[in-house]
Amino acid sequence: MKYLTLLTIILVFIAGCSKMEEKKETTGNKTMPPVTKDGMNNPHSDMPGMQNNSDSKGNEQALKLSQEAFEFEKIYEKNKDEKTKKQLIEKHLAAAKELSPSTNPEHMNKETIRTSLKHFKRVLELEPDNADAKAGKEEIVQMYEMIGVPLPE
Repeated sequence: MKYLTLLTIILVFIAGCSKMEEKKETTGNKTMPPVTKDGMNNPHSDMPGMQNNSDSKGNEQALKLSQEAFEFEKIYEKNKDEKTKKQLIEKHLAAAKELSPSTNPEHMNKETIRTSLKHFKRVLELEPDNADAKAGKEEIVQMYEMIGVPLPE
C-alpha cells in the first residue's frame, strides 16, 4: 500500500511538471514590446502617434533655436538698434515657444522648462508688453506652483 501511494504521488508530480513545461513554452513565444533607452517597455509603441520620439528633430530644432537666440545676444550688445532688438525678441520668443511643454509634451523636463522660462523672461525684459511672452511665462509659473517647487531665478 505504501508503494502504491508513493507511486501515485510521484506520477502526479511528474504530470504536473510536464504541464508546467507546456505552459512555459506557450507563454515564452509572446513578443515583448520594444525597450526604450531608459530600459522601460512602452506598451503603446505599436499604436499610431504613440511612438517614442525622444530622438526627434523637434528637440534638436528647439535646442538650435535656443542656441541661436543666446548667440544673437552678442550681436545685440554691439548694435542696440530697434531692428536688432526686434530680431532678438523674435529669436527668444521662437526658442521659448519651441521649448515650452505646451508646444511639445516631450519637453516636460526640468532643463527645457527652465530654458524656456529664461527665454520668456528675456523677451519681457526687452518688451514688457509682449502678450505671448506673458502667457508663456504665466503657464510655466503655474506649473511650478502646481507641483510646489520654487520658481528658478
